[in-house]
This record gives sequence, structure tokens and C-alpha cells, in this order.
Amino acid sequence: MNLEALGFGPHWAAALLALDRPDWTPARVVADHRDQPEVVTASGPRRALLRPHLYQDGTLPVVGDWVAVSQPAPDVCMVEAILPPRTDFARIGAGRRAARQRVAANVDRVLVVTALDGDFKPRRLDRYLAAVHHAGAEGAVVLNKTDACPGGPAAVAEAVAAVKHRPCLPVSAQRGEGLAELRALLGPGETVALVGSSGVGKSSLINALLGEARQATQAVRADDGKGRHTTTHRSLIPLPGGALLVDTPGMRAFAPDAGAEDVAAVFPDVAEWAARCHFADCSHEGEPGCAVQAAVAAGALAAERLDAWRRLGRAQAHDALRADAHAQRAAQRAQAKLYRRILASSRRHKGDG
Repeated sequence: MNLEALGFGPHWAAALLALDRPDWTPARVVADHRDQPEVVTASGPRRALLRPHLYQDGTLPVVGDWVAVSQPAPDVCMVEAILPPRTDFARIGAGRRAARQRVAANVDRVLVVTALDGDFKPRRLDRYLAAVHHAGAEGAVVLNKTDACPGGPAAVAEAVAAVKHRPCLPVSAQRGEGLAELRALLGPGETVALVGSSGVGKSSLINALLGEARQATQAVRADDGKGRHTTTHRSLIPLPGGALLVDTPGMRAFAPDAGAEDVAAVFPDVAEWAARCHFADCSHEGEPGCAVQAAVAAGALAAERLDAWRRLGRAQAHDALRADAHAQRAAQRAQAKLYRRILASSRRHKGDG
């Protein structure tokens, strides 16, 4: 198996060498199946087991990761370590499960797919793109199902305008429209992830790019326009042009793993005016010398853009607090577990004495 075709190169060879374990070899995770990921090694695809310390560390490999594997027995492949990812796309879990959840690793680009048959929500796209920026990857929006858009070309043009300041591709997987422009973003040797809600047509897009119906598809429900999870696990799919595509299950809710600087990156127009404010910590809520408010009053910045920036900033701050609280609770549980282990060990030693 040619690992170079999967992206292996000098960077990963050096990372593996730094582990100083000549008996470990490189592999890339190409599918996640709970605690037995599918990896590709130099000898071919294998189902792998995970070393216990990976569970203890709380960082499990995801699709796109490069890992170091061993073969302790002829029929056993064991993931020993995860090589440090170059990019790491993640989200914050919903509800009380506010842990950071890795989605895909070592992706060069993330294509956020939305559909123009009812799924289109610019504010949700903002959240995705903030996470993309935080991951260190390039981002773009794919407007799928233009053939099913009730408003026709005018509605498509309106949607494109709503996601300005970022690459945006109107596409119809059913009719093959826009696929040439989409393929131009899938360079040879690059890893590209498709993310978005259920029912937006990610599987149909992949089939169109493959030129064959390899991914299962399902129609969206007529009563609410929502789709089912056709894709049940993440997988890495080689494309004819040499790119590697990460297919992901639909995500109905998405809280980005992102910071304030990533919010600013999603709204470069707001950030540009904010840099001119008199006070560096201006909240743009009425402070004197606020260039942002002045730009809104003069019509140079749309009030809707400022409102969207505020909403994303508030959501990001809220999600960061949830994730921090979850991390603190996890640390406390780990500390209590360690204390109980030390106490039990101490009691055993006393009993031996």
C-alpha cells in the first residue's frame, strides 16, 4: 500500500521518528468504528485496537489522524500513539456533555454543505466556519440542491450574497451543475472534509464526484424537510483526481470549538471597523469613538452583520464556559480517582507490614 497516496511525507516520518520506537510503523485512520478504527498501513487496511492509555488521556484517534501502530501478534494491530495533527477540526458537545469532540484531523479544507431546499441558515454557517478557522484549515461553503430551490436563480444569488467574505459554490449534485468548480477545490494529495446537517446531500455529492453510486442516499422527509443520517460513521474516501474526502454523519446542532479570534475571522468586515475604534476593548454598544457604530450609522456596515457578529460571539463565549466547566469536572473526577487509588495502595502496604 502506497502511504504517500494517503498523504504520508517527511513531516509524518519525522514525527514518527521522534517517538524513538523502531518497531512502530505509520498508519492513517480511514474509518471510525467505535473503539476499533480502520487504519491503512504499508501492508494494507486493518482493524486496529487502541492502547488503554489513549482512553485515559481522553484523546482518541479520528478519521484523518496519522498514528503509530505495532503488531504484537500476527493477527493484531495496535494503535500505540497519535502523531500530532497539523489541523484538528472539532466541536463542543451539546447539553451537559460539553466535552471537545474531534471530528476530523489533518484536513486541508473543510467544505460546509448546506441545501437551498430549507436547510440554509447563514448563522449556522458562521459557527461551522469559526471552527474551521480554529482548526487551521481552509473553509468554503457549498450551496447544494440549487435545482430544488423554490425561489430559482434569484434565491441562489441571495444566498451567495449572504455568505460573502468566504468562497461559496452553488452546486446541484443531481444535475451535475457546479461540480467542475467543486473539483477545483479538491487538489491531488489534499484531504477535504464534507460537513453539514443531515439531508443536505453530502452522500449525493460524493457519488457525483466519484462518478458512481457508492454512498447510500435517502430522501428528506416531506413534512419537515429534514434528512436521516445516511452516513453512520466517518470515512476517508479516495477520489479519482487524487484528493481524499472525509465523509461525516449529519450534525443537526453544531457548537464550534473556537475562540474570539476565530469569530473575528468569520466577520472580517466587522473586525476591520473594530480596529479603528478609539478603545481597544470597545464592545460596540455605544462607547465614544466606536468606529463600528459609526460605520453602521453611515451605511458602510450592515446592521445585520453586526448583529450576527454579536450572536456568534455570545454563543462562542457560552460554549467556551460550558467546555471549561466540563474540563474542570473531568479533572476533579480524575483527581479523586487518583486519590482513591493512592489510598487503596497505602492500605495494602500497611496490611503487608
